[in-house]
Parts: sequence; structure tokens; C-alpha cells
Amino acid sequence: MRILLDLQGVQGESRRRGIGRYSLSLALAVARNRRGHDLHLLLNGAFPESIDQIRRAFEGVVTRANIHVFHVPLPVFQREPGNEARRQRAEIIREAAIATLRPDIVHLSSLFEGFADNAVGSVNQHCRVPTIVTLYDMIPLMNANVYLEGNTRYRDFYYGKLEHLSRADALVAISETSAAEAHEVAGFPEERIFNISAACDGAFQKLAPSDPQRASIRAAFGLNKGIVLYTGGADRRKNLDRLVQAYAGLDALTRATHQLVFAGHMPGPQVAELKRLAAEASLGEQELVFTDYITDQQLIALYNECSLFVFSSWHEGFGLPVLEAMACGAPVVASDASSIREIATDKTALFDPQDVASISERMAHFLNSPEETERLRRYSLERAKAFSWGQVAERFLDACEHVAALGLERISPTHAMERAVARLGSMQGSSVGEKLAAADGLDRSCADDLQLLVDVTELAEKDLRTGIQRVTRAVLAEWGRSPVAGYRLQLVRLDRNTGLYVCANRYAATLLGIESQADVPAICHAGDVFLGLDLVGSGVKAGSEWFAHLRRNGVKVSFVVYDILPVRHPQWWPGGGGQHHEAWLREILACADQLICISQAVADDVRAWMQESEVQSHALIEWFHLGADLDGSIPSKGLPDEAGHILTRLAAAPSFLMVGTIEPRKGHEAVLAAFDALWAKGHDVNLVIIGRKGWLVDTVCRKLAEHPRRGQQLFWLENASDEFLDVVYAKSSCLMAASEGEGFGLPLIEAAQRGLPIIARDIPVFREVAGPHAHYFGGVGDAPIAAAVDEWLALHAEDTHPRSDGLPWLTWAQSASQLKDVLLRPEGAGDTSAPGRT
Repeated sequence: MRILLDLQGVQGESRRRGIGRYSLSLALAVARNRRGHDLHLLLNGAFPESIDQIRRAFEGVVTRANIHVFHVPLPVFQREPGNEARRQRAEIIREAAIATLRPDIVHLSSLFEGFADNAVGSVNQHCRVPTIVTLYDMIPLMNANVYLEGNTRYRDFYYGKLEHLSRADALVAISETSAAEAHEVAGFPEERIFNISAACDGAFQKLAPSDPQRASIRAAFGLNKGIVLYTGGADRRKNLDRLVQAYAGLDALTRATHQLVFAGHMPGPQVAELKRLAAEASLGEQELVFTDYITDQQLIALYNECSLFVFSSWHEGFGLPVLEAMACGAPVVASDASSIREIATDKTALFDPQDVASISERMAHFLNSPEETERLRRYSLERAKAFSWGQVAERFLDACEHVAALGLERISPTHAMERAVARLGSMQGSSVGEKLAAADGLDRSCADDLQLLVDVTELAEKDLRTGIQRVTRAVLAEWGRSPVAGYRLQLVRLDRNTGLYVCANRYAATLLGIESQADVPAICHAGDVFLGLDLVGSGVKAGSEWFAHLRRNGVKVSFVVYDILPVRHPQWWPGGGGQHHEAWLREILACADQLICISQAVADDVRAWMQESEVQSHALIEWFHLGADLDGSIPSKGLPDEAGHILTRLAAAPSFLMVGTIEPRKGHEAVLAAFDALWAKGHDVNLVIIGRKGWLVDTVCRKLAEHPRRGQQLFWLENASDEFLDVVYAKSSCLMAASEGEGFGLPLIEAAQRGLPIIARDIPVFREVAGPHAHYFGGVGDAPIAAAVDEWLALHAEDTHPRSDGLPWLTWAQSASQLKDVLLRPEGAGDTSAPGRT
């Protein structure tokens, strides 16, 4: 059974109140003990910060793809006039989004939201799906003179929500009291009401007397006496005026040794009124303390430190602070009213909330009787054990299973979308802009199929035919030929003017040979995957809002890391190349869920650098290997005019081939010096260099261009096509891989494909790629290279040189498949054998 939990009760105005705490705790408990059901969460995109917090709370419990976000045109809150049409459109969009997720049961954590915030809640008004609503209380309906009369907008809002409530298929009540109110006051059918009760978070517990949190909370708020504590709301039913009056009724000695502390945020007018009442009752300014916002840890410390916790409310749906205080071992005195007495069952600790003298007398009794206070502490700890979120979750799932078994009617996703489009289009008074905004919200809220979003920003701007871009083209070509099952391939690029991504549809048409479409804004949904396959550099910082948007919407963010050589060896790059690459690395570690390196050596290097630099990240560091068949990377074509002469010379003598951009780390200068030494000794050997001029190599490039043996024994081809490179590989005698640092070493694979022997510098990644299938050299300078060539020529003459034809390599089809497997490995899957995690 698929259960969808709408957690807007944890997002808006209620997030810091009991409703928010209850909603989050219930959802976590259900997620941890879901009985094998498929659990999903629904969040409102109007509260971005809460989305991040909720995702963190459910990390490791609910997968990223199962947390969905809907988006609507704002504002929609009902307190302000003029939002009605937008709110109606928002309700249509939300219900359609729910239907497209195909839940068997949808649960609303809090229906009575959206008056003062942008929460959106309706029940089966547009798209029917079996729905369960949490009912906290009927307090406004039962106390209309306090909450509804004189406030027309709130009254209309409340009665509108009651109408939605009547269309729910079941209610889960948080107490016997609230269950009875639902039936007796709201007229909801008794057989469709389930009391699942409540509990408090496990963090609320007794602290040791020496726990530093206890002393720190006193210091934080200047508390140097016994604490008479209250926490909760500040509206009329909380009865705080009588609490202040009852406290003022204590004898002078008791008050002199205590302070009345109101913990948590209260609106300014309510605080001012309580202070006014205190002054009227001749209470000193220091006798009342208002903490304003506090953390859960601070509240736990206050519960532990208090001499007495007093809860004077005359009507509650449950009364969560009472249970929290009990769980911390606080002595609790509370109202003998509504659901509160379902928690606090010790009659000696109950008072009449309408009687100031009754409240004052019970407070005095326990504050002046250490033995009674200690007894009440023991009772609190024992009574709190009767409530657990595990039990609440079990009852909740019982209710879900009961409703699901009824086989209630539900709308199909297709019908839901058709209905949503029709109703949005037919709304009177909608301007073109409003209709477009609604259509955009519907598009962003309702997923059709999962997408694999691949970044081609640099390629789409200009294909420089670099190695990284060869990889990007090759992988995309394979995914174009063999689509990734369950995903639609969507190329995207950064619009540097807006910092947002758009669909790179025009480039996709060129690369993949598909029909060209306009580059429209990219959209995403939970379960989509973003892959930074091309190296975008500063684009990650420029698109920071986009990556935050991706994560909030449940998109997995992954980047391919080709190497971190500029970070390790900044001297090999011009200007601030090393600094820029390190900034990019830190940026992707901050926003990524996964880094996929092109070799285990690079993955190990990234991990080592993170440890050395004390960089924290939740990203998984994984790896795969590149492919090497030229045909798989959409090769360039064409032969140079001097092709015949070059190939004739290569056939005339042992020829050593270097492939790759000329840059400091590649070792071209040392190799040229080594061959100068070999030629000076009379060796008839050729050196062929295929690669563009890079950076910081003016000296060596000038030597190559002006070398007296160029065109005879030395050949430098800056713009060789892939077609000609393939021919040169075939005609050469040995590959020379002298690089001091690489991410993978693709030329080794390309050489092995053609049976071309290899001489390689002894670095970890070359050992990883070539293993025993290459002749290695170490050291620095040209002498070790010249010696390695001499050694290899001798071995070759005896036919005992290392053979490369046994070196394992992947086609681009296999590499793309390997990357797909690592990229789409199920969240939370254990370590697997290579390729994968290190």
C-alpha cells in the first residue's frame, strides 16, 4: 500500500507549535515502522527552509525520491483578501499532484492551515483519493464566541475547513476527547474516527543532576531561583491570566524563592497583557520571565530544572507539554479538563482551571512539600512510559489499512490531470499571466516520468574536443542509443544570465539526431537525477540557486570528477587555476549527493584531500572507468595533407606515440629531451606527439616547432582528427605515457585495444588501468625516460616486452552502462564490488 503523508503541518505557522511537533514525530514513527508499506511525503514549495529541515530529519529513513514537493502561484493565505482565486487554483494543483503520485491513502497532518501562511489544504474537492485527516480538537467550534465571533475572515476560513473535513474518509484523533468531539460536535460518523493518541519525542528525558545543560539554561535566562514553568501557546484557552493570578496568590516566601517562567515564543501583545496583569497583582518584574524562542534542548533542560510544571489550559486536544514535562521527570500539576486528564491521572495533581484559588492551592501544596514533589516526579516518569510513538504509529497504520480495505473510489492520474487542466482553464477572471502561472505550477508539481538531467553547458556553447568533452559525447551517445530504463534523457545547460538551467534541446538535436525544440526552462521532480558530466567550473557557483532547488525537490545531484590535479599541483596550471578548481570541488561537495570519479585512484585522492583539508560532505565518493572505442565517442573525421609521408616514416623505424594536450604535467619536455639524447646516440626512433598546445608550455612548444628533426623523426600534430589518431595508433610501435598525474589515462586503453605496447610512468592510476601490461619507469627528468626506451627496445627485440593486448578495457557502451549503474544505485544500498565505492 502506498501512503502519502502531507506534512504541511510541519512547514507553516504550526511548525513550532504542538501540531508541528506531533506531525513530525508521527511521520518519523510511521516511517521507521511502516510494515512494508510504500511511504511517501508531500511538501509545499512555498516553505523552502522547512523542506531542507524535513529532508534532514528523514535522511536514511525515507528515500529522496519519495519526498515530493508541489508548487503553486503565491500568495494564497486566506487572512488577506484578494488571494481567493489563487488559493482555488492552488487547491486544484495540489490535488492533481497527489493523484499523479497514485497513493492508496493520503494523510493530512493538519487541515486547519493556510489562514496566516501559504499552506494549501483541501479534501476530495477536485480529485478523489482516499483521505485521512488528523483531528487535534474542535476548540474553535466549541468556543465560537472566543475564536470565531468578531473575526469574519477566520470564521469563513474555519467553516470552509470543516466542509473539507466532512469529505475525509476517516479521522485519526489524538485523544479520546478529540475523538468524542469529532463525533458529538462536528457530527463526523463514529465508525470513521480512530483514536491513535499521542506521545512525545524520545529526546525528552530525565537529565543527570550534573548535566551541563541544566546550569547553562539557568545562565542563559538569568534564572537563580526555583522555576515554576509553563510552555505552550498564549491564546485564551491557555488560561494564562488565571495562571498569573494564581501565582500572585502564593505566599510571599514561596514567591521569593521562585520565578514564573514562560518558555517559548509568545506574541508581543499577549506578553504585554500578562505583564500588565502581573503588575496589577503586585508581582515584581523579576518574578516573571519570558524566554521567547528556545530550542528543544533548552526546553528539555527547563523541564528538568523546574520545581513545578503548571499547565492551566481549560481545553486541549491532547496537551503535549504535559507529557513532555512528565517524560523529563518534572512534577506536573494540570487542569482537570478535556484530554489533559487522560495524561495526568493523579487526582492530587489536578485543579479546576476556572478557579484561581484551586490553581494556587495545588501549586502551593507541591512547592511547599518536598516529599509530595518527589512522589509526583516518580509518578511523572512512570506515567510517561504509557505513551510511545511506536504505539501511535501502529494505531495510525491500522487506520490506514482499514480505510484501504474499503476499496474506495479514486481518480486516475490521467483523469486528474485532465480535470485539473479543464478547471484551471475555466476559472473566471483569470488573466493570461495567471493561467500561465497556474500551468507552470501544475507542470512543476505533477511528475510524468523520471528524468536524467545531464549538464552540457560547455559543450552546448562550444565543443573544444577536449578529453572531458569526448567522454561527455560518448556517454550521451550511448544513452541516446540505449536509453536508461525508467528515465527520460534530458540535456540541460546553465543560462548564465539567470543562474538557472534550461533544457538544451537545440544542442540535443545536433548531438543525438533528434527533433529540435526550443530551449525552455528545465523542471524537476522527486526521483529525477542530475549529472554534471561535463566540467562546468564556475557554473556550480553561478547556478547555486538551481542546485538548492534540485535538492529541495528531491533530485539526486551527482558530478563526475575527472581529477583534482589542479588542487594537488597548482603549479601545473596558469593563474588561479588551482584555486578555481578547489573552489569548484568545495562547491560540488557542498551541494552534491554523489561524486563519481573516473578511477579508483581519483576517488582515493578526493577522499584523502577531504580528510587533509577537513572538508565535511554527505556526498558518496564512487567511481567508474571510461570507455575507449573511438567510434563510441562520435569521432571526428579527416586526414592531414602530410598523412602519407608521416605514415611512411612511422613504418620505417620504431615509433613512440604521445597522445594528449601539451601541458606541464604530461612530461613532453622531459620526453623530448630523452629522445634528443637517444638520437644523439644514433638511435633510429620516431617520436609522434598528437595534442593541442595547452598552457605554460611555450618553451617546449617552440622547441617542437623549431626542432631540426621535425618532419623526419619528430612529428607534432595539433589538430589530428580521431580518424587519423586511430591510424597513427595502428602504425606506431609503442605508446609513451609520461604524465606525472592523470585522472584515468585513456590513451593506455586506446593503445591496448590495438595491441600497442606501453611505456608508462609508475603512478597509481596507470597501475590501476594497465596493471602488468605496461613497462614502467620512475624518477624525474629525461634520463629515466631514455633508459626506459632503451630497456623496452631491448625487450622488444627479444619479444619479451610486456604485452598490452591482455589489458582489460571497456567499450563506451560498457562504460556508459557502468556509470549508469553507479549513478542509479538505490539509495542506501550497501557497498558493492568494483566499480563503485572505495
